[in-house]
Amino acid sequence: MNENANIRNNTDTQPYMTKKLKPKCTYTTKDRYYAIAAIIIGFIALKPVTLDNITGLGLMTTVFGLLYTLFNFFYCRSFSMKGSRTTNVIFILSLVLSLSFFICDNSSVTALSLLLILTGNIYYSYASYREGSRSVANNFLRALILPLNEYEALFGALFNKAENSSENKKDRLKKSLPAVIGFAASLPLCAAVIILLSYADSSFSSLFSLSADDLLNFIAEHIIANIFILLFSLPVSAYFFAAVYSRAYKMKHEKLLGKSQRINMRILPPSMCAAFLTPLSVIYILFTAIQAIHAFSAGVLNSPDFTYSQYAREGFFQLCAVVVINLTVISAITFFSRYENKQMPRLLKIFTVLFCTLTLCLIITALSKMLLYISIYGMTPKRIQTSVFMVYLFVIFVLMILKQFGSKISITKAGYCLAALTLAVMSFVPTDALIAKYNIRQFEQGNIPWMGISAMEELDASAYTVLDTVTEDIGFDEYCEVQEFFESRRDLGSSYKEMTVWDFNIMRFKACGIIEANTGEYTDEKAETNEYSKPTYSPDHGNTPDTALYEEYTVNDGETFTAICYNGRKYLPYGIATDSTREKLGICFAVSSEDPNERYYTLTDTSAYIAIKSDKGFVFFYRAADTLGKPIYKPDYIAVNYGFWDNGEQSIQ
Repeated sequence: MNENANIRNNTDTQPYMTKKLKPKCTYTTKDRYYAIAAIIIGFIALKPVTLDNITGLGLMTTVFGLLYTLFNFFYCRSFSMKGSRTTNVIFILSLVLSLSFFICDNSSVTALSLLLILTGNIYYSYASYREGSRSVANNFLRALILPLNEYEALFGALFNKAENSSENKKDRLKKSLPAVIGFAASLPLCAAVIILLSYADSSFSSLFSLSADDLLNFIAEHIIANIFILLFSLPVSAYFFAAVYSRAYKMKHEKLLGKSQRINMRILPPSMCAAFLTPLSVIYILFTAIQAIHAFSAGVLNSPDFTYSQYAREGFFQLCAVVVINLTVISAITFFSRYENKQMPRLLKIFTVLFCTLTLCLIITALSKMLLYISIYGMTPKRIQTSVFMVYLFVIFVLMILKQFGSKISITKAGYCLAALTLAVMSFVPTDALIAKYNIRQFEQGNIPWMGISAMEELDASAYTVLDTVTEDIGFDEYCEVQEFFESRRDLGSSYKEMTVWDFNIMRFKACGIIEANTGEYTDEKAETNEYSKPTYSPDHGNTPDTALYEEYTVNDGETFTAICYNGRKYLPYGIATDSTREKLGICFAVSSEDPNERYYTLTDTSAYIAIKSDKGFVFFYRAADTLGKPIYKPDYIAVNYGFWDNGEQSIQ
């Protein structure tokens, strides 16, 4: 009896297991306004994805980046989440990177800039309230996942009653009803006024002369399409809003929610990590020794089988892959290895420094190969971007080494800031224009081969201003390739001309004018022939030539010649024919003022020379005076016999 009573008493005194309830979400009028702002930002973010004939990220992507960054900044500040030095740096970098879409046309740079803006702002929302003692990588993963816990907050802020609002829905409806009635009452009067004004002015009448089909098309293309875009953008808007609201929710209910349990990810013993790095380090030491032998051994460099171009091409991308693998290995060991007294064990520090140092040797080797490759074959955007990436990794590995000697720098934060600054520089500096200028200058000096159309196609719109300056002086074949390239860009130029405010870009706008200037007005029908290929004019063109125009011209040594004027250029005596040139003669544009049987012809393969043909069949050549001392194409059927050309001539065969 007593035993049963004791059991009952013990049972009554034990507390029942209760489930921890999540605090109810509450919203204010301020939250509702920010929810509407999030919907607008999500719509702007998604609309370019659904546009037809889009030419790339542009003005509205810049608007999106600026609005999203400012949205995060002001919404966090409204909750008194002022952040830290890290969040302030992210805020400034996001604003700067947002401008890149309006200025830069390099798709790789703009895509990475957009990625950094998105990730930076997500982390900004998280770190504005107690970044915590966790690693930046750990915090960033939490920043990505945490908004999913409050994913419905956007709709709650829109449709739930605001806690600071004393009005219910019925009261708000009563207040808005007079405005609705007044607007509806004005519609019939507006219709009557439109009709009367249409009779008074035909231009005003044309504004309202849409047919039923036009009206339906307008509704389908603009109203209905935008409604669908808005619906598809709601998940994006909900995530943007929840990223900030989830942290504010955590701040308001921290005592009830408690601190989340921290999972210990440092599970790898230091001895295991050291053993893992040992064979890799031995391989890299061996590789570095072999590279040193190649660099300092005259026998290897002077070997008949050795060529610098082969050395430059050999294994570059494999070296890049190894460097990226090493970065992943070091990051994983730093993140997962066990610490002793919250510090990395000394043995592991030694291996980390050794491993990073050997990786720096690999980066130097890869960079030397790339620089040698550029000196032989010229620059391309991919070669420059790869080189910049290798320099970026070089700095990261140097910071990792400094970290082992007590530096308190955060590698992740430094890596993000360095990446953002690098992309900002590549956005505001016309990199591809500098590439084109370098390649042209090196070709003129005979250091590299001509880049060709395929290399031009890799360049973005900023390079078109440089290519537009190329003349026949560089070589007729090369000049023709540039013009053929512009002709091949005709469709692209047409699409640039149709840019909307969503994808407008300064570089693409300038490129549109350059392409149009080189190919003519854009029409629906593409030209049947390429007018910039080598001319195929016939001497028997059937028109009556004009009398030649002459002008006195003095060359550098003071000797005066009679120049022939044609097409805005002056031509000086140059040389004689060394071979049959009948098939090279183009249009007969003039006759001699003294002898009507002496005719002046253009040439079919260059405009830098003209030919004079007498009635006896003898051919003599004149060359454009503005090419004196410049490297230009010289046909092999012309021989120079004037001394002043010999002194200053630079010809390209």
